[in-house]
Amino acid sequence: MSAGVKVEREDVWRWADIMRNRLVGAGPDSPCIDGQVCGSVAREQPWVGDVEIVLLPRFDPKVKAENLLGERIETDRRYARLEARIDEMIAEGLLKRGEVWGMKQRKLIPRAFEHFAGFRLELYIGDEDNYGNICALRNGPWELSKALLSSKFSGGLLPPYLQHEDGYLWRMSGGVRAGKISCRHERTFFNAIGVEWIPARERTSEKVEELRAKLLAKQPQRPGLMSRTG
Repeated sequence: MSAGVKVEREDVWRWADIMRNRLVGAGPDSPCIDGQVCGSVAREQPWVGDVEIVLLPRFDPKVKAENLLGERIETDRRYARLEARIDEMIAEGLLKRGEVWGMKQRKLIPRAFEHFAGFRLELYIGDEDNYGNICALRNGPWELSKALLSSKFSGGLLPPYLQHEDGYLWRMSGGVRAGKISCRHERTFFNAIGVEWIPARERTSEKVEELRAKLLAKQPQRPGLMSRTG
């Protein structure tokens, strides 16, 4: 989420949809299974500082390869199709490689908007277990994203028996991870933490406070915290 130069959403949202469609593709040989435009574009903000797209790549099987010593090794090429599509779009002149280039996040400079300093296309890469989590967090706004990662005891929305770490939602028991909760869809993530799902365009700072208030109203008061009379 950018705090730099802003561009009118009207100039961006169609371009964002085209980029999403190119990256996801279609058919059994497509680079991705799913993809979603998130962030301020999805929230229909009038001005946006970047375009965020969450992708669920179509994983390729492991293939044989050689290391520097010529020894046969297993290499994970699960993002090979997506890598090839990004390289293709760069070669076409649609994008330029940006300052972040990791397995889970990439920043690219859109040629169409490169005259806007700092404007980026940000790609966030998930899997079948956390695609929904990432969509929820990248849709924002930042107040909601922070609340989704924080326990109710610290003003957040997470139940005390859940924790969000390493990009995944975990069920906790005795302070240790008792199991990963798979969230293929954004609604699944919200349901898992017991929070009402709302469309991205309705997610505002005020809505975050409303969700907190609803959770507090549902929470039973602890006997030890009840006021004493008499």
